[in-house]
Amino acid sequence: MPLHHIAARWGFVHHATFTRAFRATYGTAPRDYRQEALPREEAERREIRERRSRRPERGRPQTG
Repeated sequence: MPLHHIAARWGFVHHATFTRAFRATYGTAPRDYRQEALPREEAERREIRERRSRRPERGRPQTG
């Protein structure tokens, strides 16, 4: 989602104002935060997919 959409969602008219408020609150720019968060999110998704693939399907007897 583009930053200006996120800013508007939170009631900011200008994305620059949102960026300043975000930086003052979290100590980093929204873009930098997103770049750091995306690899973590992908790793979490990958882990969830791996866990699901190891689970037996419901209604089927386990073999082995």
